[in-house]
Amino acid sequence: MSCSRYNDLVKAADMKADSELSAKGTWRDLYLAALFEPDPAKLLERIAKAEHVLNLRERELWYSGGDHTKENSL
Repeated sequence: MSCSRYNDLVKAADMKADSELSAKGTWRDLYLAALFEPDPAKLLERIAKAEHVLNLRERELWYSGGDHTKENSL
């Protein structure tokens, strides 16, 4: 797959409502789904979705402050 196809998938993931891709519990599931995706045709889409929710979760943690060492060490 081309880099432009990956960029298109990332843009599509960004267009989804943040509530639809709730980063709090979903990032692990999407990360594992991407990690173990056997179908090469679906792999880039899974990676794009996982990357998007990981970025959302990172922002949540950044703005919430507090101690997140348990989650950071996962």
